[in-house]
Amino acid sequence: MSDPSHPSSVHGHGKSSSPIDITATLQNHDLQLQEIKTLLHQLVLARDQKSHRSHSHHRGSSLHKEPKISLPSFYGMTSTYDYLNWEMKIEQIFYCHHVDHERRVVSATFSFHDGVMHWWTAYSRDLLIHRYPPINFWNELRSALRKRYLPYFYDREIINQLHRLNQKELSVDQYRQKMELLLLRAGIREEPRLTIARFLNGLSFAIRGRVELLTYHDLNDLVQICIREEDQLQCKSSFQKNSSSLSKSLSKDVVGSSRRFSKEGDVLKHLDKSVLLSSSKDGDDSIR
Repeated sequence: MSDPSHPSSVHGHGKSSSPIDITATLQNHDLQLQEIKTLLHQLVLARDQKSHRSHSHHRGSSLHKEPKISLPSFYGMTSTYDYLNWEMKIEQIFYCHHVDHERRVVSATFSFHDGVMHWWTAYSRDLLIHRYPPINFWNELRSALRKRYLPYFYDREIINQLHRLNQKELSVDQYRQKMELLLLRAGIREEPRLTIARFLNGLSFAIRGRVELLTYHDLNDLVQICIREEDQLQCKSSFQKNSSSLSKSLSKDVVGSSRRFSKEGDVLKHLDKSVLLSSSKDGDDSIR
């Protein structure tokens, strides 16, 4: 019969673990955890080094790829159309040189001088004082510049000019360029058939009457047809002017020659009378 005071009899037939075994097991677990932490730390360091090399390479390649660009200067004290032309040039340079969106605001503000530079400094300071988010993108800067340098009725005026646009004394190509410029500045993007109808509506009556029933595929085809008809009308008009001037000169020559002939006829008649009188006097003298 077993003694109940013996440690082995407390858990029945199970083996009891000694304090030495538990300590060894804990130490073993600690060593494994330390090895895992060391391995994780090495992995994190390797990842950070790889990310840093990749970022440095990307930054170096981007700096190598992005050339130095020269932007047109903007002084602020210009007309509405001067500002719009500057804005269009800036956007063309950004597009052609593939300038990043993060660099566009910095690049554009470097071209500010005099009044616009003073305005931009005060505007940025006000944003900082009132804890508004700073301007980081070109679209935001363009909106602020338009609000500063374009009149409040600009959009309405551009749309009115577009609706009133007619060819008048412009050539077909000049008329088309003006229409496209107004569409661009008004921010209107319409279907091609609507643009064709707008173009036809403003054409001169002489050209529109000759092309509106012809077949064309798009606006470019229609413009080329109109240019050809315009050349034909100009040739016809110049021919008519030349023929009219020629007929006028011929009529002047005929009138002058007839007047000259009439004068010569009067002279001949006068001579004939004088000859007859002299001959009659000679006859009378002979008879006497």
